[in-house]
Amino acid sequence: MMPFLTGTFVLSPDCLDGDPVKLRMALTTLMILVSLMAGGCGGLSPSGPAQSGTDCTNGSNEDSSSQLVDALVQTVSEQYPARFNALHRVGLTYRGSSVILKGFLKIDRKFRDIHLVAQGEMGGALFEVRLVKGKINTLSTNGSFKKSWIEKTVVRDLRILYDAPRFQTPGACLPKGIPTLSDVRAGKRWTYIFNNSDPGRFQLTRTTIRQGREVPEYVIDYTYGLGSALPDFIRIEDRKTGYTLNINVRYIPANPED
Repeated sequence: MMPFLTGTFVLSPDCLDGDPVKLRMALTTLMILVSLMAGGCGGLSPSGPAQSGTDCTNGSNEDSSSQLVDALVQTVSEQYPARFNALHRVGLTYRGSSVILKGFLKIDRKFRDIHLVAQGEMGGALFEVRLVKGKINTLSTNGSFKKSWIEKTVVRDLRILYDAPRFQTPGACLPKGIPTLSDVRAGKRWTYIFNNSDPGRFQLTRTTIRQGREVPEYVIDYTYGLGSALPDFIRIEDRKTGYTLNINVRYIPANPED
C-alpha cells in the first residue's frame, strides 16, 4: 500500500506494523492536519457522536482527501493483532430474560479463523463453533441454544467483531467535526463514528436501506480501559431481533508455537 501523504506528514502502514497504539497516534496526527487544511483550528470539535446512518458516500460533508478515508479504513481493519486469544464474559439479554455466558476464543485474522467455545456461568460446554474463511462448522452443542441461532446470530457477531471488513465504496466525512467512515455493502450501510479525543476508538452502526430510508438495526459500542489499545468492554445491541450483549474481554497473547 502506498504511503498516505498530507502536506509533509506521511502515514505509512509498513512502519505501523498493525500496532493499534501506533495507528491511533498516526490517525490523530492525520486528522488534526486534515482539520487544519479543511477549516482551521475549529475543524475538529469535542462534540458528541454523530447521528447514526450518516452517509459519507454521497458527497455530503465529505472530506476531499483520500488520506482520511485510507487512515480510517486501516484503523478499522487493523483494530486487533493478527493472532490472539480472548476470554469473554457475556451478559445476554433477550426479551426480558438474562443469562451469563463465558466464551473462550482463538483468533487468527490472517487466515480468517475464529474458534469459539461457549460455557455456562458455572462451567460446562454449551456449544463450540468455528468460522474459517466464511465457512461455518458447528463442532458441538448441548441443545441449550438452537444450532440455527448459533450459525446465524453468534457467527454474525463473531464475524463483525473479529473478521476484518471487506470495504466496497468507503467514504469519510466530518459531520459536526466528528470523523466518520461510511460504507454500503449488500444493501446495508455500515457507519463507523470515531472518538475525537482518541480516534482509534469508534462506534459501529449498521442500518438497512429501504426505499431511501435507513433503519438502524445493529449497534456496537467499544469501551477501552485507561491506556488499553484494545477494547475491554463491548456492547452489542441488535434492535431487529431485540437482544443485547454486554461483553467483558480479557486478551491472551497467542502461543507462537500454535
